[in-house]
Amino acid sequence: MNNKNSLIALALGLATFTTSADAIVNIQIQEIGSDVVITGSGTINTTELSAAASNDIKGLNLAFGFFTIGASDNSYLVTVTGPGGGVLGTDGYTPATSVSGDAMGFGSGGSSIVVPVGYVSGDPLSGSGIWAGESLESLELNVGSYSWTWGSGANADSMHVTIVPEPSSAALLVGCAALGFASRRRKRQS
Repeated sequence: MNNKNSLIALALGLATFTTSADAIVNIQIQEIGSDVVITGSGTINTTELSAAASNDIKGLNLAFGFFTIGASDNSYLVTVTGPGGGVLGTDGYTPATSVSGDAMGFGSGGSSIVVPVGYVSGDPLSGSGIWAGESLESLELNVGSYSWTWGSGANADSMHVTIVPEPSSAALLVGCAALGFASRRRKRQS
């Protein structure tokens, strides 16, 4: 494995480590080579959600608070709580270069989630989107972890989105953590 792939694997590992263990749907946004890739998988409990609208938009419009991946047509389901529009970034509409799998994401200023048209609560989802020739910076994405929640009791559910820093930033974070650990270890030995 070359250094670039090692750094990507490390960044993915860090993203997995920082993602909440109770997540039902996990979506990761990361730079791979010269592209931004969004992948997601999991299940969604739709019991306490109401249908809003259907369309077939595949892309990012962070200024208006939505992104959608996957090749299937999508529906918006409302009554979710989350960080709202603009938290992931500020870029205007940028369509995906290619998409595959099931539709998923969030919409309506971050107040709804996206599922495939005709989705049955609890069915497995897996989808992706590629923004070729883009970077986290060019798409104005904010590195971090974000969550949307809905339902209560046995119907409680969540969607977690993690924007992984570019590999060089991830390496810098790991390097800083290693230096801090070494410094702390030296102080204990003194």
